[in-house]
Amino acid sequence: MAQTATDSSVVQDVVVTAPSLSEVQATARQSTAGASSIVTQQRLEANQITNLVQAQRFQPSLQFKALNIQNLTYNIRGFGNASYSQLLGVFGGVPIYLDGVYLPRPGASTMDIVGLNGVEVLKGPQSTSGGWDSTGGVVLMTTAAPTFTPEQKLEFSYGSYNFARLRASISGPIGGSDKAAFSVGYLNVDREGYIPDVHDFSHRFNSWHDKSVRAQVLLQPDNDLSVRMIFDFSRATQQCCINLFNSAVTNYVNGAPVANNFYTRAARFNYTPTPNQLATYESDISGYVSEAVMGYGASAEVTYNFNGYTFSSLSAFRGYDYYPDWRTSQVIDIATNYHTNGSPRVKSIQEELKIATPKGQAAEATAGLFYYYEGLRTWGNRQYGTQAGSWFGNPAFLGQVDDLALNGLTTMSFAHNFTNQIAPFIQSVWHATPELDITTGLRYSYTEREGSTWGVTKGADLSGLTGVQQNAAVNMRQALGGPAYSLTNPFFSYGTTTHQGLVSGLASAAYHFAPDLLGYALYSHGGRPGGPNISTQFLPTGAPLTIKPETLDNYEIGLKSSFFDQRVIANVAAFVMVNRNYITSIAALTSLGTTTNYLANANAARARGVEVDIRAKPTEDLNFIFAGVYNDARFTDFKNGPCPFEQTNQQTAANPYCDMTGKPLSLVSRWTFTVGGEYSHTFDETIETLGKPVTTFIGADFSYQSKFYSNPDDSLYSVINGYGLLNLHAGLRANDDSWNFTGWVHNALNKHYFTTLSAALYPGAGIVGGSVGDPIMAGLTLAGKF
Repeated sequence: MAQTATDSSVVQDVVVTAPSLSEVQATARQSTAGASSIVTQQRLEANQITNLVQAQRFQPSLQFKALNIQNLTYNIRGFGNASYSQLLGVFGGVPIYLDGVYLPRPGASTMDIVGLNGVEVLKGPQSTSGGWDSTGGVVLMTTAAPTFTPEQKLEFSYGSYNFARLRASISGPIGGSDKAAFSVGYLNVDREGYIPDVHDFSHRFNSWHDKSVRAQVLLQPDNDLSVRMIFDFSRATQQCCINLFNSAVTNYVNGAPVANNFYTRAARFNYTPTPNQLATYESDISGYVSEAVMGYGASAEVTYNFNGYTFSSLSAFRGYDYYPDWRTSQVIDIATNYHTNGSPRVKSIQEELKIATPKGQAAEATAGLFYYYEGLRTWGNRQYGTQAGSWFGNPAFLGQVDDLALNGLTTMSFAHNFTNQIAPFIQSVWHATPELDITTGLRYSYTEREGSTWGVTKGADLSGLTGVQQNAAVNMRQALGGPAYSLTNPFFSYGTTTHQGLVSGLASAAYHFAPDLLGYALYSHGGRPGGPNISTQFLPTGAPLTIKPETLDNYEIGLKSSFFDQRVIANVAAFVMVNRNYITSIAALTSLGTTTNYLANANAARARGVEVDIRAKPTEDLNFIFAGVYNDARFTDFKNGPCPFEQTNQQTAANPYCDMTGKPLSLVSRWTFTVGGEYSHTFDETIETLGKPVTTFIGADFSYQSKFYSNPDDSLYSVINGYGLLNLHAGLRANDDSWNFTGWVHNALNKHYFTTLSAALYPGAGIVGGSVGDPIMAGLTLAGKF
């Protein structure tokens, strides 16, 4: 008898979820040698980050210090640029890229970026893979590309100090095509200042106003050809940047009193600065302090695949304009300065061609040619105020002589610098065995620079003074306007042309001990071209006219691992960096107690340390991140170093230097870390009042850095003690990402802290002051996607 089957097989659907962009970003470099870290799209959004300055606090290896938009620097592992003073004749050693386009003027990175979706830091020289020469490493910022699925986003935030931010974007196919897409994004940020003028509390400093627009077109006519074109414009303004008064130096380090010090000078005006300015975040400066910056450009990236080979071209044009308008001394309420300006206009062109061999071969390689041009023109204007004579002048000639010599004294200048670089490069990887990869790279860059400065110093007529009085007045003007000044020749000029070549190299071995465990050893050599030592000021006597190129050797070993189906990613690296001809900044003290900054080369410096980067997602509801760095960075040979203010009385004409050998590099904390996490809970059922399933979330991030020297001279008065910042966020979002409501608190513990601190501020006389970081700020963000 036939048997009838009564059982049946049931096949269930298996849902495979594609990894998110943030998950792809976090794991992208797990199989390659070299330390790196990234602030993913998820972390950028959770912390309301729209620019590099905000993202930096989550990158412990990346140091950022700024006096204002133009005077700032980024360093990686301690190397990049020694101070936050602006660079005209050279670039920093940490190139910053936005969608592959080089931004040599770091002020461009302060502006908010439409569609920012990743900030990655690669550590150590990276020149053999293209781009500009590098020493400490590189910063790679990316934005979202156009989508072929129609998408509109709208976001509004409101918070402390009338902070208001609007973000809007639209993306989709062009004319319904599946081969052409576009996107347009707009971002507007406004925030009032948080440092009031005690004479008028409605007048506030450290405001921020920014407008940015970014338009893109993506063409993909077939699977082999892709063209991405980007057009952008940004403009930022702020009432900035003042220094809060902290103290004043009255005795040198050997106990000798500082003659004609701050308190002696202030007494002439019956002036007492507002006390406890760091604690109160208040200032008694009543003058006008403003600056604006514009960045704009266009780029086209073409990628073509042919028989497995990939050809690419990146062409870009960028413009950068800076407009300062400072009409005070920026630290005290005395009319020492009426007008201080340095207004650069910068235009640049970039072209990079690459060819990559087919993937999956025993040996793979990428070769290319990088070309870069920049033309910089800048105008300087410094006019001293109506009380300059009594403040800066020689105490022996107080009154008519000092006033005629310095009141209204004006130095006007023009400087230009033209840069051309061409650099062929190649980088290859040999898959020696299934477990072992050997990577090598080579690059040669040739950089030509031509720079010069012209200036003139003008003041009141001195013909009514005696010969002795005229000589005294001329000496005072030479201190502020340059040693070449005379009554018959008030002009100064200097300049030069440099031709410098640099070789960069890479050699690394990466071994897979297991599919999810990679060990590597790496050596890389990079450099930073020097150039003309120009600025909008005069060049002090003894300062070099040419800056030599800087070179760096990076030695690194590391482990990259992942566990539990990549729920835990743990990376560790140990490094030693040896820098030769390190480009640093020196502040030369004048006879009137003011300072003039210029560049110089230190013979050698070294950084060594350990980095740890851990990301964990133990459950679907919980994620955690920790990144920390220990870095011991110091000069190993710098006998002709700058002298801190407290030692300047020991300088002589024969030996105006101080030995910095063995002393720490400025701006570098020995310990830096960031730790954070987010917990979320998903409600699968539709909540009736909201109309759809939702997820609640709460998160926190804490970043810390130990004490560091703010000035390249390692002055005792430039030490900024360690501090930590706590950020909190919580909210509710739809499971389909159609809307998101977030409440946030930045600097939740309301830490008041200096970001820069110096006893060499321009008013001189041993004033100690600096710029400060943002106080506690809280707000709400509502975002929607349609």
